[in-house]
Amino acid sequence: MKKKIAITKEKVLIALFVMIYAAVVLSWVSKVGTEHIAQAKLRKELSNMQAYEVYSTYVMMRESFYVYMMCNPNYALEDVIDGVLDEQYFDSLKSRVDEKIDKLNQNADKNISSLPTRIFMMLPSKEEGILYGWKKDELNISLNFDTSAFHRMTQCIITVPYGAMSLEDCTIEYQNAD
Repeated sequence: MKKKIAITKEKVLIALFVMIYAAVVLSWVSKVGTEHIAQAKLRKELSNMQAYEVYSTYVMMRESFYVYMMCNPNYALEDVIDGVLDEQYFDSLKSRVDEKIDKLNQNADKNISSLPTRIFMMLPSKEEGILYGWKKDELNISLNFDTSAFHRMTQCIITVPYGAMSLEDCTIEYQNAD
């Protein structure tokens, strides 16, 4: 004789709970896995580049636009500067500065006509915990980020006057190595 299995409400609820829990865990694992794959792909893409922008901001006290650029340690700094800071980059930079000027003029009833830019060329630092491939938004940092780590990693500062379209129009200040 076959033994009959009784299906009770409790067993149905337990089975339902286990299925819901399994679905939640599976979706979380796939989401985390997808994020890690995307992050690894981005790091691989960046490793082929000479440099990339980590962060840019307007510094009100200095009335300047700051750009923090991570340099690939596999290239000489001079090669990175020559390779990345071309006419196309300066044109893009001017467009971003113009957008910032427009916002400042609209929001603060100011009449700013130009903003200089300072580009901080950084090398990755294990001491600072910021390796090549790191991006500011990776840690969901939106406010109160201590940029002093960026300044400690800076190898040179390139000051770009408003409207400059070539490296010859800029000044380059190399930082002293400690």
